[in-house]
Amino acid sequence: MDLGLDCRADFNSWARFTHSTTYAPDFEDFDRRRFGLDTALVFPLKKEARSLKMGTRNEYNSRPQRGLDRLDNTYYANLMLELPDRGISKGIKTPR
Repeated sequence: MDLGLDCRADFNSWARFTHSTTYAPDFEDFDRRRFGLDTALVFPLKKEARSLKMGTRNEYNSRPQRGLDRLDNTYYANLMLELPDRGISKGIKTPR
C-alpha cells in the first residue's frame, strides 16, 4: 500500500508549482519503508500543449541493496506534450 499527497499551485499564466509525496511502508517489517518526493516548476511554452518541467526527485529507501545510498537525488528537465482527449476518459473532466 502506498500513501500519497499531490499539490499544485498555479502562480500565473507562465508558471505552475507541483509537488508529490509518496510513502510506502512494509507492514511486516516496520523498519523497512520508502519515501518519494517530486518537486517541480512547469513553464508553458508558446506552442499550445507543450511545457517545460524542471524539478528534483528524492527517493529514500531505509534498506537499499548493498553498495547503494539510502537517499537518491535526481535533477531533471522534461519537455512535456499534452495529448488531446479522444473520448477515452468519458465523464472525467481534467482541470485546465
